This record gives sequence, C-alpha cells and structure tokens, in this order.
Amino acid sequence: MESLAKLEELPLSQWVAGSDWGYPIVLCCHSIGMSLVVGVVLMLGVRVLGYARGIPLSAFETLFKFAWAGFLLNAGSGVLLFMANGQALIANWTFLLKIVLIVVGSVLLYGLWRRAAGEPEAMQSKTAFTPATRALAAATILCWLGAITSGRYIAYVLGAALEAGYQ
Repeated sequence: MESLAKLEELPLSQWVAGSDWGYPIVLCCHSIGMSLVVGVVLMLGVRVLGYARGIPLSAFETLFKFAWAGFLLNAGSGVLLFMANGQALIANWTFLLKIVLIVVGSVLLYGLWRRAAGEPEAMQSKTAFTPATRALAAATILCWLGAITSGRYIAYVLGAALEAGYQ
C-alpha cells in the first residue's frame, strides 16, 4: 500500500484526481477506448453466433486494428485512473472483478479468433460455426459485458472502501 500511496502523490496522479478537467478527460478517453474494444468484440461475437452471416469474418481483421487502438487507449487511461486512487481501487472487489473479466475476456477472444479461423467455410459465411465456437463467442461477450458492468459499478462500491480508511 505504501507504493500505491507514493503513486497517488505523483503530480500526474494529483492532476487526474484533483483538477476540474483531469478526471473527466481521462475517463472520456477510457470510455472511447472501451467502446472501440467492446464494439468490435460484440460485432465479432454476434457474427459467430449467426447474425449477419453475409459478412465474412475476414472483414474483422481491419476492425481489430481499431480494437487494438482502443485497448491501448483503455490501458493508458486505466493506468492513469488507477494512479489517482490506487489504494481504494485495490481494495474494491468490483475493480478486481473487472480486471479478472478483462483478462479472461481477452484470453477467450484470442481463443475465439483462433477457433473461428479453423473453420474456413464458416468464416466465409457459407455455414454456421460449430456449437463449441458459438459457446465460446457467448462466453466472450459475457466477459466483456461483465467487465463494463463491474467497471461502472466501481463508483458505487468505492465509497465504502474510502470510508474503511483506504485513501
């Protein structure tokens, strides 16, 4: 916790936490990054589940560039948000759940893309994906939606962590 306290004392952390513009700007960047990542994940997931079969999955190769840009924006802004209030966030179960869901969702997304690529006919929209691949798509979607939900819920639980003495 001492290292987190030192992190919160950095000028950049103080700017994010204390200025009128710091937190809103960083949070806005975080939201934009999240929309890019989760937007592409949802489009891929619902495509694998059977919606818009006329769109070949090869079209997602271009969209993944936007998802990576969003992920980098999200990671950078997320680090800044954490730096501003790390002691309280590390004790926040919804924050920890969000991080776990992001990691699991990322692993599932990688597996989904690899598995879908192994079904070339389905990738080119000629047949449906196997039930296992569709289940993987559903699990990926659930993880990312869970990450958004738990991330939004942080604000409601954070007050309890602050009251418990985590500044």
